[in-house]
Amino acid sequence: LEPRYAFVALLSIRSLAALYTPISDCDEVFNYWEPFHLLLHGYGFQTWEYSPAFALRSYLYLFLHVILYVVCFPIWSLAQLVGFSLPVGKVATFYIVRFGLVGLSSFSDAMLFDAVSASLGARRGWVTILMLAGSGGIAACSASFLPSSFAMSLISISIASLLYALSSRDSTTDQLAGLRGCVWSMGVAGLVGWPFVGLLALPMAVGLLRVLPLRSVVVVGLQAAGALGLMVLLADTVMYGKVTFSPLNLIAYNVMGLGGDSTLYGTEPWWFYIANGIINLNIALPLAAALPVVIGLRSIFYPARKGDSSMSSRKNDSLTEIWWIAVAIFCPAFVWVLCMSLQAHKEERFLFPVYPAVTVCAAISLADASHYLSSTPWKFSKVLGRVFLILGVAVHAVFSVSRLANLVSGFSSPIGVWSRANAELLAMQSAQPKKQILCLGKEWFRFPSHFFVPDGPAGRRDSQVRFVKSSFSGQLPDEFHGLAPSWVTTENCPGSPGATDQLVQTDAFSQLRQHIVRVLAATRTASETLNSWNQEEKSRYLNVSDCDFLVDQGLLKQTEPHYEEDAEW
Repeated sequence: LEPRYAFVALLSIRSLAALYTPISDCDEVFNYWEPFHLLLHGYGFQTWEYSPAFALRSYLYLFLHVILYVVCFPIWSLAQLVGFSLPVGKVATFYIVRFGLVGLSSFSDAMLFDAVSASLGARRGWVTILMLAGSGGIAACSASFLPSSFAMSLISISIASLLYALSSRDSTTDQLAGLRGCVWSMGVAGLVGWPFVGLLALPMAVGLLRVLPLRSVVVVGLQAAGALGLMVLLADTVMYGKVTFSPLNLIAYNVMGLGGDSTLYGTEPWWFYIANGIINLNIALPLAAALPVVIGLRSIFYPARKGDSSMSSRKNDSLTEIWWIAVAIFCPAFVWVLCMSLQAHKEERFLFPVYPAVTVCAAISLADASHYLSSTPWKFSKVLGRVFLILGVAVHAVFSVSRLANLVSGFSSPIGVWSRANAELLAMQSAQPKKQILCLGKEWFRFPSHFFVPDGPAGRRDSQVRFVKSSFSGQLPDEFHGLAPSWVTTENCPGSPGATDQLVQTDAFSQLRQHIVRVLAATRTASETLNSWNQEEKSRYLNVSDCDFLVDQGLLKQTEPHYEEDAEW
């Protein structure tokens, strides 16, 4: 199977996830979609991590998504022209970025499949693509606007490049190309995406040193770290208005506890990732854990015969070669799960970076166990091996579909509600433009971002989202302060003196320049009401009587008023 066909297959499946899977984490909205909305539309919610006083998040990561949006927008427009019924307006931006993200994920995993086929044989390659295509966990997280999902795609490319290098024992050129791909991909994943995935570079470096001299690995590593680190430093310095390096700030907060404590946001038991991995990866997790045993037994007792291309790499299938190549995939996943399990603060998204690596390990384990059974002297050994392989792939796919169906059916209502709210607000603004205040109650964490809140005529901000008090006693996000865009009124954006209602009618270049200046003013302004200790800030709340619309959920047991039973609503 050619990589391009693998890419098309993966993209076709994961595009459904981009359309239908819900946002699973409010951090995705307030830490990424909202600042991204600021870059495009000039306003949005700001978390304390984006305050210049703390500067924990990299704007270079957001810039890459702006580029992704610009690249994917023409494709989206073309699909609309040929008759596809797709969202329009700001909601379209939300889905365009999601499609771009699943496209990146599909490309990286198609590359990983090709590397497995080239280094470990066609049979393992086929099982790998079937397992990757049938993974509900990867499909769901591939559409997420999160550094851990972004790192997942880059780590797939990095592991694929490592496999190319390991399987190119007779070509220095191919080895160096694999080295550059591995190191630069890991550098982008760590410095631009999520700094903690730098842990995975250690076992990968061991694999690279098997085929390349230490000097080459160190030189390329320093080149990548220097160039990428400089770009992150420049982006952060420009956007925060001071010399700062967000990856270092993030590590200082989460690892060394400087300025706060990550356990403020919850702790989980040591087995959390095992349970979570079973839910999202189902049988792939135990199959991956069994890989060293399966590889060792099959290679010792049932080595591939000479000329057996179904299970052998391009060079050979000796125990040494198989072990090193398998370790190149298994060790990063094992090291990551172990290190994350040792941390008190755990979240589902923290496991995303190694989802493809775990799935590939499971595929190799399943393929080799099947080959092991087929090679036994039993009467029906070949049939048994094939049945075992088919059942493994099928059970994995069925559980994955079940997981995705559960996510869509049980957790998609917030996007559905806000899609309807967006449509009704658009209709109201078209009929009679006026300013509206939309309030969020205890369901604030399900808000899918300002991309579901339409702007008024000429890009004017007619709808403002605010919070009303609920039982939640932590810190809610603030709005970006500083100079507001020229189409936002002072009333709608705190801390923005002199703003006007209408966009100044100038040429496109002048508008862009004004927009950049105002965005920089917003990102460089430190709010005095943001803190790093998750302490409640009363100024975030609006009296419910001042709201024009309220989005909330009525529960049988709740401490908040039942607004759905109030005749005024």
